[in-house]
Amino acid sequence: MFRLLIFLAFCGPFFCQAQSQAQVTRWNTDQSDSRKTNHPVSAVVVRSESYQGLSVTLQIDGSSYEIPYDPDAPEYSYFISLPEVISFPSSISPEGFDITLIYSGEVPKIKPRNQRVANDCNDAPPTIPQSEWREGLPEPDYNRAFTNVQHVIVHHAAGSNTNTNYTQVVRDIYLYHTQSNGWSDVGYNYLIAQNGDIYNGRDPGAGEQDNVRGAHFCGKNSYTMGICLLGNYETAQPTSSTLESLEQLIAFKLEKEGLDPLGSSSHPAGQVGHIAGHRDGCATACPGTNVYNKLDDVRVGVQEKMTQCDTILRVSIAPENVEPGEEVTFTNKSNGFESYKWLLEGADPSEANWTTDGKATYAAEGTFDLTLIGYRGSESDTMRLEDVVTVVEKELKLTVSSQQVVEGGQITFTNASYGYDRYSWNLEGAEPSSTSWSSSGSANYYYAGTYDVQLTGFYGDRSHTYTLTDYITVTELDKALKFSVNDQETFEGYKVTFTNESFGYDRYTWKLEGADPQTADWSDSGMASYAEKGSYDVELIGHLGSRQDVLLEEDFISVSVRELGLLVSDITLDAGQEVTFTNTSVGYESYQWYLEGGDPQNPTWEDVGTATYRYGGTFDIQLIGTHGTTSDTLAYEDFLLVKSDLMLLPNLVSSGGEVALATDQEIKKVTLMDAGGKVYFSITSPLADKIQLPALDKGIYFLDVETSRKRTRSKLLVK
Repeated sequence: MFRLLIFLAFCGPFFCQAQSQAQVTRWNTDQSDSRKTNHPVSAVVVRSESYQGLSVTLQIDGSSYEIPYDPDAPEYSYFISLPEVISFPSSISPEGFDITLIYSGEVPKIKPRNQRVANDCNDAPPTIPQSEWREGLPEPDYNRAFTNVQHVIVHHAAGSNTNTNYTQVVRDIYLYHTQSNGWSDVGYNYLIAQNGDIYNGRDPGAGEQDNVRGAHFCGKNSYTMGICLLGNYETAQPTSSTLESLEQLIAFKLEKEGLDPLGSSSHPAGQVGHIAGHRDGCATACPGTNVYNKLDDVRVGVQEKMTQCDTILRVSIAPENVEPGEEVTFTNKSNGFESYKWLLEGADPSEANWTTDGKATYAAEGTFDLTLIGYRGSESDTMRLEDVVTVVEKELKLTVSSQQVVEGGQITFTNASYGYDRYSWNLEGAEPSSTSWSSSGSANYYYAGTYDVQLTGFYGDRSHTYTLTDYITVTELDKALKFSVNDQETFEGYKVTFTNESFGYDRYTWKLEGADPQTADWSDSGMASYAEKGSYDVELIGHLGSRQDVLLEEDFISVSVRELGLLVSDITLDAGQEVTFTNTSVGYESYQWYLEGGDPQNPTWEDVGTATYRYGGTFDIQLIGTHGTTSDTLAYEDFLLVKSDLMLLPNLVSSGGEVALATDQEIKKVTLMDAGGKVYFSITSPLADKIQLPALDKGIYFLDVETSRKRTRSKLLVK
């Protein structure tokens, strides 16, 4: 047997708080650091990567607990529901183990179930439904499977024998099976407490409780019904109440299915008895030696009950919960007896001999027993029902923290009623709109108006309702949804700034059609960009609790395409003439012009500018638009023709290229120089009108041409 040590230090009153909500905390093998929890703990799960024997030992503040192995759980799991709920902040180092601490929350009030039938095999014994013991825990939601039961498998929970909070144990098992094992529901069909109370286990939905297929027999659950006995029957003896309820439940099922309690039949696990222990099909000590050794007695007891099924003591009581002075009707549904005697504790009459039905009145508050004795010749059977009639004064009343709030305000409701088992609230216009507060709770109102409050108290199968009409007044909150933008008309790739000018809401959601981001939660301002041309909606949602108000502006943002364009005043001009350039581009942040041969050559005009061309030739124009880090270029080659007495064709030439001199005059001398005045050659009376250039670096050069009439200097661009 492996000994696992977990040292847990209990806390003082300044560190612990009572908690009513269920909670599950896990540590796994990947979490090597010590982790802390400060919620109460009612059950512990230890999971190992390898088999550690039939149990492991857990030490909590000096006390040792044997945690039994669960062969039906995933991997190698060990589970225990603790003898009592303990609250502590603990430090746990898993050291190769997964640890799960379970707290199944505040236990709901459960009305005791009394057996209304003696020796009846046609009806299931009274049970506690899932809706009562599972209150406050998540409900299962899955597709149920059902089976034709041939075997009733008896288990034990292997938990505490001293914990009398049986509902807490059942809730622990439910959370263990669903939250730790990952199952869809609790594995057993029924669970029986030490006081004989029977809890419905796996929820059958619209099906039958005794036929829903569980998860309790080592993966071989077909043809079985599982019953779990709370307690550890390796160390304790089962109570007589436990065994009586077990026999009654099994007698009902075997009578229904026509099965012999002493017989057996084939099962995927082998030849299995119609009444069998968990260990008959799995490697486990379950249901404990002290129960397993009594299964033969159980089989005989079930057989006797099935034999006596025709002799029945049965009653119905209506109502079971009354006010002082109110009358209760008792109906005798027994069979097989000649006469009867009724003993009615606290009633008037206190004794009766009704063969069919009768009425009695209870004057004082309290819970009272009923005993029915059936006589047949010299024989008699007795059925005793404990606390079967509850007599209590009842009144429905409530108080509120305020009858008037503004939208979004909260009201605390206090239940000042008494005498009822449970309550149902109907809060018109509120969130929550329905609840079951037994003491107090709070609700929020998000819409202006006047609203009813209705409180219903239930006792037994009856109820009273208290309605306050137009009791709560909710006034409109000063609130508004509005926003502004820096520009409704923008261009592809541009960012738009949205400013939230709303007020009165808890939070906001933006939905920006066609933008990046498409959704945002800006409470003040934020920016979004649009990649494609179009018209786009903007939607702003204001949240007030669960309330949502919407402001929708359709086609609010208009996005245009970025486009480069230009106009010039003249494309043919004389040397020295001024040209006007107009920038018709849209969608750019800045511009850069390149005007070959012009002055200026690199302006940054956003709209209009002028340039002068002093030399003849054909010249390129280039316009560059920049948006962010993106640039687009519009270029025209040889766009402008500048006329002069002397023209260089072309005036943009490669290094070592040839230049033609176009003139009607006699050329006397040609000189090539750079912008610094350096002379590369000087030719007197050239023989042709073409000049061969030497190898030159890229740049600006000048040809100084002397003719018979004048001397002209022309710019030459070498690429």
